[in-house]
Amino acid sequence: MPKSSSAAAPATPPHPDSPAHPETRGIDLVSDSERHGRARDLFAVWAAPNVSVLNFTIGATLTLVLGLEIWQALLVIIAAQLLWVLPGIVAVSGPAAGTSGSVIQRAIYGIRGNKAVIAIYGWFISGVFLALNWVASSFMGAELLVRLGFHNRTHALILVTIAVAAVTVLVAVYGHGLILRSYTFVTIALLVIFLLVTAFIAPPD
Repeated sequence: MPKSSSAAAPATPPHPDSPAHPETRGIDLVSDSERHGRARDLFAVWAAPNVSVLNFTIGATLTLVLGLEIWQALLVIIAAQLLWVLPGIVAVSGPAAGTSGSVIQRAIYGIRGNKAVIAIYGWFISGVFLALNWVASSFMGAELLVRLGFHNRTHALILVTIAVAAVTVLVAVYGHGLILRSYTFVTIALLVIFLLVTAFIAPPD
C-alpha cells in the first residue's frame, strides 16, 4: 500500500532552533537528531561578557575600593578565571544527558534541595549580574552619548536603559537560535563600546 504524502513528508521539529521564532523548549530532553551545536559556536557567546562594561566596575572595585596595585588586581582576576574550569567540568553532564544542567543537579541535591540551589545560585546570582550589567551599561552608555554631543544626560540615561532592557528581553524570548545568530554582532559592538569607553577614561600619558 503506498504511503500518503503526509506520511512521507519529514516531520517538523517540535522545537525549531530559529532566530525568527520564540524559544519553545524548556527543560525537556533534546533528542540526538536535534543536537547540532559545536563548541566553537559558543565562542562569541562567551566572548561577549569579557568585553562587557561591567568589567570597568570590577576593575575600579579592585583598584580604587580595595586598593590593589594593577599587578595584584591582574593576579586576582587570573586566579578567579581559573576557577571556571570547575563549572566547565560539571557542564559536560548537560550535553551528555541531553537536558539542562539544572535538571541533572537533582541527582546530586534531590528535587527539593535543587530548588534551593537554583534559587540562590541561579536566579539570585543571575538577577544580580543582570542588574549590575544594566546599571553599568546604562550609566556608561549615557556618559558616552553625552561626550558624543547628546546634551541631556537624563534623557540619554533613559534611552540607553530602555535600549539595553529591550535587547535583553528580546534575546531571552527568542532564545538559543537568536543568541547564536546575533552574538557575533553583539560581541563586536560590545568590543567597540569597550574600546571607546577605555579611550575616554584612560589617563593622558
